[in-house]
Order: sequence, then structure tokens, then C-alpha cells
Amino acid sequence: MGKNEEICHKFIYAKEGESYNYASYNVSFHGKKLYSYNSVLAYIDREAKTLVVEDRIANYSNTSRKHFGCLRDATPIYYNIFRTDTSDPLGFYIDKINELLTKQSRARKSDYTREIRKYINEAYNYTTFFNQDKRSSNYKAILNFYNNIDDLAAQTQAALDYQAEEARKKKHLKALYDKKYQESRNAHLANFLSDDESGAIKPKKYDPNYNSVYIKKVGDLLYTTNSIRVNFTKALALWKRYISDKDIIGLKLEQYTVVKSSKDSVTIGCTTISNKEMSRIFKNYKETIDEISNT
Repeated sequence: MGKNEEICHKFIYAKEGESYNYASYNVSFHGKKLYSYNSVLAYIDREAKTLVVEDRIANYSNTSRKHFGCLRDATPIYYNIFRTDTSDPLGFYIDKINELLTKQSRARKSDYTREIRKYINEAYNYTTFFNQDKRSSNYKAILNFYNNIDDLAAQTQAALDYQAEEARKKKHLKALYDKKYQESRNAHLANFLSDDESGAIKPKKYDPNYNSVYIKKVGDLLYTTNSIRVNFTKALALWKRYISDKDIIGLKLEQYTVVKSSKDSVTIGCTTISNKEMSRIFKNYKETIDEISNT
């Protein structure tokens, strides 16, 4: 028997409050909790002969799967073993059963019937063993699975309907998030441009497809939405070289160096400014500008 197997065996038969924790081993236990490294792998009720295994930890890595294998081998056959997510155990079972039913509907050679029945029975036993709230929607869903365990065709269609509804909900939530995010970016841009003195037409909303920072003129400085500020006159001089098709790669704008230039944009340091955005601010400025230094 290896050391991890020995520790798991000790865990099953330990007395109340007993612990086993040695730095040289990656399986340990303290009271009712068995650890894989620093994460709880399982909880035990020795009086009730029951284990609850954290599925996420049991599947986390090859090592943690081996730790679960050691625990499973050390556990007597008369123990109840529930493998779930203790943060939402019934939700875990519902998702797992629906996932397997969906796989069954698409399978051509594989048969998931046995696994589906296993999870349905385990989920139902969990609800009765831990006395789950019978008024909850999750309990009713588990009960429906159990009562119709022999009608997998109906279960499969219900799973497909469930998956479609979940996808619709996710799409709806994403649309709400995207809307709020866009509103937040619009507000941020409006606030940024509120003190712009360039006289340029201000965009009404943030363009999510705009591969550029926005810029503004305040006093004798040019500001960007990523918190860069440089002398406006020097920036204007650089732009005039740019629109004259002169080579600007390697030129410095104060402490920032031009590293990329194309007809669509200029990258200065790590900041990309589109031709469209530079033109929006600079096009109305006609004053004579000294040639920008290339040092």
C-alpha cells in the first residue's frame, strides 16, 4: 500500500478530530476533510457512512484524479459516495444529467444510458439523504428525472429544450452586459472629451471596432484616452510629416518612439492612434510648425 493509499485509509477510519498532515505528502486530512494539496477533495460523515467528493478538485489534474482513486479504493462498498459541487450540488447534477442526455441524443456508437441512470439515482439519493428543500426548482427537476428514469427519449428532448433555454438566457445576459458596457464606455468618452479645446467634431459614442485611442487638446497638451500626454505642437508636427508621406519610423515624440506607421494608423510606443482620429483633431490647424527632431 502506497503512502497516499494509507492516508486515505486512515481518513476513512479516523476518530473524531484526528488529523494526518505531513509536508512531504500531497494528501492529508483534518477531521472530516480530506485534502489534495491545499484543496478539499472530500468531506466524510463516518457515522452516516457517507462521502461527498468535490468533482472539480477530483478532476483538476492527473495527480488529483489519482488522489480520488486512492480514496475510492479505500472506501468500503457500503459507503454512500456523492460526487458533486458543494457550492451548488443539485445544479451540478442537473447540468451533468442534461449534458449526458444531450450526448446521448447525438451519439451514433456510444451509449450513455448507464451513466445517465447513475447520475439520476445519485442526484435523487442526495436530495433524500441531505433533506433538500422540496419547494426548490432544482429539487423538482431532480425528482422529474427520477420519476421518468425509464423514459430516456422524453428526458433527452427535455435536455435539448433545457440546453436551448440556457443558451437563450446566456445570450440575453451577454446582450445586457454588452449594452451596459457600451453605455459605460460612451459615458467615459463623453467625459474625456468634455474639455477638448480643438474645436473638432466629437464622436457621439465609443466605437467598439475602433482600433485606436481617442485624443483631445487641452491647453498646449495633447491627451489620449490611455492617459498619455505630450506637447500638442510637437504632435501636430509629427502628424504633418505623416500626412506628407515622409518616413516617421524611429522619430521621437518626447519620450515615445514611433515604432509603426501605415496609411491607417501610427503606433507610438505602445499606443496606436488611427489616421481618422488624428485627422479629426489636427486637420483644422494651419500654423507653421518647426520640423520635428529625429533624436
